Amino acid sequence: TVGREHYGSVTFQGSKINLAGLDLNQLIEIGRRQVTVYPDDKNKPAVGEELNCQAIIS
Repeated sequence: TVGREHYGSVTFQGSKINLAGLDLNQLIEIGRRQVTVYPDDKNKPAVGEELNCQAIIS
């Protein structure tokens, strides 16, 4: 789970998610009523890899 105080959180549903070595500040943007993961499409991994998986936003 990754979150931003007063805004919300994202819980990634992959069973093999390894956050080691990932710069979460560059990969996830949490704003008011909006979440962006991989804002730069050039760096987006294949579906099911890293953070490119199903998630619950709350």
